[in-house]
Amino acid sequence: MPIKSANEVLQESMKLLLPPEKLTMSEWADKYFEVSKGGSMGKWTTRPYQKEILDCWTDPSVWRTSIMKSARVGCTTLLNISECYHIHWDPCDSCTVQPTTGYAEKYSRDTFNKIIESVPVMREIFAKTKYRDGSNSILEKYVNGASLSFLGANSPNGFRGWTYRVARADEVDGYVSSGAGNEGDQIELLLNRTIDYHNRVFIDLSTPTIEGYSRIETSYRQGDQRHRYLPCPHCGHMQTLKSNAFTPGAKKDEPGGFWWEPGKPSSVVYICEVCDKPIQHQQKFEMDRYGEWRPTAPANIAPDGREHRSYFIWAALSYQANASWGHLVEAYEKTVDSPQQLQVFINTWLGQTFKEDAAIRVTAEGLMNKRDTNYGSGQVPDGVLMITLGIDMQDNRAEVSAWGWGRSRAVEGMESEAEGWLIEHTVIQQPYNSSELYAQLDQLIEGGYKLKNGYVMHPSVVAIDSSDGDHTPYVYDYARLRTAKGIIPIKGVATNGKPPIGKGTRAEFTIKNKPKKSAVEMFQVGTDVIKTRLMARLRREQLSGPGALHFPADTTEEYFVQLVSERRHSYVQQGQPKFRWVRKPGIKAEALDCAVYAYAALHHAYKRFNLRTIWDQLEQKIQLGNGKPEVQAAPAGFNLLK
Repeated sequence: MPIKSANEVLQESMKLLLPPEKLTMSEWADKYFEVSKGGSMGKWTTRPYQKEILDCWTDPSVWRTSIMKSARVGCTTLLNISECYHIHWDPCDSCTVQPTTGYAEKYSRDTFNKIIESVPVMREIFAKTKYRDGSNSILEKYVNGASLSFLGANSPNGFRGWTYRVARADEVDGYVSSGAGNEGDQIELLLNRTIDYHNRVFIDLSTPTIEGYSRIETSYRQGDQRHRYLPCPHCGHMQTLKSNAFTPGAKKDEPGGFWWEPGKPSSVVYICEVCDKPIQHQQKFEMDRYGEWRPTAPANIAPDGREHRSYFIWAALSYQANASWGHLVEAYEKTVDSPQQLQVFINTWLGQTFKEDAAIRVTAEGLMNKRDTNYGSGQVPDGVLMITLGIDMQDNRAEVSAWGWGRSRAVEGMESEAEGWLIEHTVIQQPYNSSELYAQLDQLIEGGYKLKNGYVMHPSVVAIDSSDGDHTPYVYDYARLRTAKGIIPIKGVATNGKPPIGKGTRAEFTIKNKPKKSAVEMFQVGTDVIKTRLMARLRREQLSGPGALHFPADTTEEYFVQLVSERRHSYVQQGQPKFRWVRKPGIKAEALDCAVYAYAALHHAYKRFNLRTIWDQLEQKIQLGNGKPEVQAAPAGFNLLK
């Protein structure tokens, strides 16, 4: 081995003292990042439309980037590049938030860990430090002076006690609509976790869902709304690729757009809006080389002078083989006879929000016009044979809906057709851990509801929400001692096909200052199926009879706004059609939650009766009377209906 001269040693030593080479994120990606190509790893090449997006994440003049996108445009890989860049090149504290903790674990294990093994610079870094001191786990990575956390948007604890210079929020329209427990909206919580850094970077992106209910649509409109402009290969005119040929209600006679012979996706071309000449799919890639992003809205400048940029990307720009213009047309033609598939197409191929048909949309204004003038809040109308309560717990209050139920069209297998009356919606303003809250709940429940004939009807079942961490042991303890009164703790589960209420399962718990463990029977509630049934019933034109839902004459618009605060969103997962309920940003939903819980309580009550004779049994009980003196219910806070 040759001996180096003193001058060579000095030169090498001086290189170590030099600052690292300045690389934008796209330059770093092209130099260091690798991706799977045909079963083997190959060098990453940044596509022209991706370059500006990557580089704005290292641009000191940009603090936030919002991307409203379709599928198949490579945005997940862009997030992977950001994660690696801030471990290898610009180490800092960063996080990536996925819709759920389970998905965050899967993302870390199946996506990020594969990157560690396949990207040489990442493999080298983790080989030196991986598990050396037990600091690395599926959800936490501490290497090279950097930290990377993977969080679930459904977990309140993930947003506490940590700060990040770089925060990434992936698929934000998939975040649970109720927020991170009772901590609040996940986007706002995550923004607050970055506020300590003058050079913070915040990235939120998603495939959108329903117009007016999409988080990413809101974020996109807050930014400068950039679109990709491409030059026509014939006349050079710069234009965006319009999706009007695929969009219901869009003007089809505007110049420019996609054209194809019906039934022949391979015939698709794009017609230039100026020269009217056809553009082939394969010409798109050369056009993109000379394309540029142009803002279509005024710049949104933060107080510190930094920009909030937003980008719209849809599948027509994609380089993926399965996202060619022919595939786009083929996917569209499959939606002709399927409104559900059309929504999936608009979201995942066009990258746009789905606009519901106004004819079937349930609105607060429409429900205001359907209020029942025959009774007011707190009164029990004729026809009510059973009462159930649904209770939603918040940090500083409990909200309670009392619903009355009457005869259904059928006696077996048609429980969902029971006629329903909202009796009252009450708010008790007390902290979840105060004894006064539970004392007022007792007074409300034990007081019952007086019928016109003097009979005092008590709730058959009271379903109280126990699903939010800090509240859980208090709710369990309250319900455990009142099982005989029909009070049951429940937990909402947003799973397609889950029954309105399942079988009870044993849940153990402890409360502060009470070291002894206790146990209670807890019930899971299928929130998706209940919301679907309730919304279908709210659309009914019939205002009375089996299946109808009634509301007191003095019900406020605010109550109805909360009741219709969510919309059903269809999507495809692993080739199977699925749906989830999404909430309109910034709108409360306690009225809807309480209605769901009261409906679940009704189904729990069915288990105590013979379904063939249930309404006859209840009606006979009312006629006989209970022989008990009326109990005056104590005030339990203000009434949202008044």
